[in-house]
Amino acid sequence: MSAVEVKKAQNNLSCPICYQLFNNPKYLPCYHSYCEGCLEKMQVQSKIICPECRKEVKVPAGGVKEFATNFFINRLVDDLILKKKVAGEEKVNCDNCNEDDPVVSFCPDCNSFLCKVCNDYHKRSKQLSGHGVVPLTELRSNKETPAIQAKVKIPLCKEHDEQLKYYCETCDELVCMYCTMKKHNGHNHDSMKNMASKHRSQLKKATTPIEEMIQDLSGVHDNIDKMMKKIRKQGDEVNKQVDQHYNELVEKLMEQKDQVKQQVRDTVSQKEKALTTQLDEVDSTQAELVNMKELNDALEKSSDQEALSAKKQVIDGMQQLTEKYKKVNKHPVQSASMKFTPSKILFHNLVLSLVL
Repeated sequence: MSAVEVKKAQNNLSCPICYQLFNNPKYLPCYHSYCEGCLEKMQVQSKIICPECRKEVKVPAGGVKEFATNFFINRLVDDLILKKKVAGEEKVNCDNCNEDDPVVSFCPDCNSFLCKVCNDYHKRSKQLSGHGVVPLTELRSNKETPAIQAKVKIPLCKEHDEQLKYYCETCDELVCMYCTMKKHNGHNHDSMKNMASKHRSQLKKATTPIEEMIQDLSGVHDNIDKMMKKIRKQGDEVNKQVDQHYNELVEKLMEQKDQVKQQVRDTVSQKEKALTTQLDEVDSTQAELVNMKELNDALEKSSDQEALSAKKQVIDGMQQLTEKYKKVNKHPVQSASMKFTPSKILFHNLVLSLVL
């Protein structure tokens, strides 16, 4: 990876709040991700305002840490850090010992950088001799070398500090081996590998309507936008009629003229305000659907535990989004109908009306 590519990747993997590489990124219910530490600093009275969509989010009872972890971003960050170490842009220490000896190789199987002593041990060990250890000089050269990628980190159980290698279908959550024997004993659980295929299908089925909803709301957005332009145009026409009429009247009518023009502006403003509110609802729903689609696209390339960890949030989120989508008014709530009707009664008896 070139320096330019590394910089671009780092920009894409930077937290929008601290502008640093994501550190334990957490999903908010609106599907925007931020560092756990950044979210903790933003929390005010158990609430967080999303910096991107301004949606108010209630923090779980257990704190910010209870938000779903964005394992996909975590893995990309690990990959980037690994590549930066290979490129010599970050200090590299041996991952197998506490010595400060220079690193001479990388073992993709162990996901570890090795000093000369640990490298030699790899070669001598019967258990490790089959690992595809690559010299660091070869990785940093222009030669074609094997693609290296950070290994997926399996999350640990908060109660037993064991890897969450199982999935409890009854409780819809990842669990460790001890959890299956205790808290989840008698539940329908199995290894992540066995459960993944079934639940990936559920994820795909749950998010199938996204594309159609996004396209539909795009059309709704365009219709509302066109209606707003018509309203502005019609408002301009009404103002021209008002000008033409009042220019024929004596100076005493100027005050009433301004009042009528203000009525036109107020009417246009009220209509625009109503349509703006409707447009905000449409755009907000569409943005959430786009975020859900991006999350779904990411999950298609994710590991089993990542997909299973996000499954409940995705399905629950899709149910909420579908309900929100159904409630969206897909026709402009205002029309461009306005007409200026001048009265033939002059001076203090003059009565003017704006027909809406």
